[in-house]
Amino acid sequence: MYTWFHTSSHVFFVMEYCSNGDLFTYLNEHGPFCEKKVAEMLFEIIWAIRTCHDKRIAHLDLKPENVLVNHEEKCKLADFGLSAHIGSKHKKKGISHYRGTHDYWSPEQCARHQKKKQNFGEFDQKTDIWTLGILAFELKFGRPPFGSTNEERENVIMNRIQDYHWSQLFCEKVKQDLIDKLSPEFKDFLNLCLDKNPKKRPTAESLIQHPFIFIHNKNRSCIKSYATQPRGKQGPKLSHKGFNEQDGSFLTPIWFHNK
Repeated sequence: MYTWFHTSSHVFFVMEYCSNGDLFTYLNEHGPFCEKKVAEMLFEIIWAIRTCHDKRIAHLDLKPENVLVNHEEKCKLADFGLSAHIGSKHKKKGISHYRGTHDYWSPEQCARHQKKKQNFGEFDQKTDIWTLGILAFELKFGRPPFGSTNEERENVIMNRIQDYHWSQLFCEKVKQDLIDKLSPEFKDFLNLCLDKNPKKRPTAESLIQHPFIFIHNKNRSCIKSYATQPRGKQGPKLSHKGFNEQDGSFLTPIWFHNK
């Protein structure tokens, strides 16, 4: 977001225009992608997730529909409607069950949901790490590892997420060959992100340095500044400059002056 202003009746956000739309559409039109392209896209998404985690915010709804692609094919993380502070209880109502949402839930989310708890319980950043693994798989193969069709029942997907390894559902010989051809670095990346135990999943900070990500991004002129850029201290106190300030004079959109 570049800036914001408001009138007496509306709030306006001035945001970057992403001419390639969302990653779901981009993947359908141009994918699946080679490992190099996957790693380049993941680098940008992981960087955004790391920034969120530094501010103790979990995104909680990472999927292709919530990543935008600009004219330079750079990925931008979007849609923080389900995000929550790390360590707090996520109590938002009306969670969407549209295509893709439950495909990306972590095992701990599925277990909690199937026990019919009122909310998803306490979350930390490891939930986002799981969905990074799901997203990485989908960028390579064109579909999430545990999901299949829109007609499948939610519980079928959730049971797969909790009981199967990410590679097990590729049971046909041709598809298994695709798994076998993955680089050791990519397999290790997926194994780390898609560990059923959230405590064993890596941080976004460490994923930036993972060999799969680094090998395919080491020629970026910004790689060193990305890895060493100073960041704010982690903590519960967040600053939302502008939104907590007292109301000032209303601003008028420029096109109003021409009427």
